Amino acid sequence: MARHSATLFAAAALLVLAMAADMAGASQLNIYNGSGCTGQTTYCRDRACCIVPSDAVSYRFYYNPEWKAYLYASSNCTGTSNGVIDASADCVAGVSFKSAFLTDNNGIEMVTDN
Repeated sequence: MARHSATLFAAAALLVLAMAADMAGASQLNIYNGSGCTGQTTYCRDRACCIVPSDAVSYRFYYNPEWKAYLYASSNCTGTSNGVIDASADCVAGVSFKSAFLTDNNGIEMVTDN
């Protein structure tokens, strides 16, 4: 029984280390439902569309080089990005986007209206 537990523990530890290594280079966008970056938090990480909660009022962005956050007016990261965060932001009041996609892919194109 002890040997089986040790094997499971070792496997779990390896999985955690592998996940941490994969996330090491990624940026992170935290979206809050309270002013001043407080309250319930939605965590947005690498290569997944992050839906912004309807009650979001502030956000914080931890930037790692080459990992930008592309912002969308749609709630499912479709269409063209209408904004990008490419530097750390301590705490920003106001959330004007409905979804975000964090990636290191330089192939995503940002389009702005003139």
